[in-house]
Amino acid sequence: MLGTLDGGGDRTDPDPINRLSAKVNAVVALMTPFDLARQREHSGGVPEALFVGASLDPYTSPTEVERRRYAAASPIIYVTADDPPFLLFHGDKDAAVSDEQSRAMAAALDKAGVEAKLVVISGGAHGRNFGLASADDRPAGYFVMITQWFAEHPK
Repeated sequence: MLGTLDGGGDRTDPDPINRLSAKVNAVVALMTPFDLARQREHSGGVPEALFVGASLDPYTSPTEVERRRYAAASPIIYVTADDPPFLLFHGDKDAAVSDEQSRAMAAALDKAGVEAKLVVISGGAHGRNFGLASADDRPAGYFVMITQWFAEHPK
């Protein structure tokens, strides 16, 4: 979520810390749910309901408070052209968070003109060896990619 929020400080706040920007320069996201309403369809809804404090059923109208709460908690709706570059990792065998989440986020970032790279891990499952291991269990190359990503995107 931090990658898609403005992060601008509040110049009128009396606390000097709150006057500073919290905007990040680059993002690495691992097997992340970016659209909680769609993730709810995949997971059965319990984790999202606990996080958002509301549950959705298939008949919930988009104008209801519950639907708005899910949208407000979903980073994908905050994507704008001034967002930092994103490196997304997702396993194609992730049973907890569908890889469609990262595919949709990459598409939304691309549409906004934000640099995004999606790395789909063949055989990767959720949380297994940092969620990045393929069937051969060699995640070290992914850590190198992450290090390079941050090195290439300083501001």
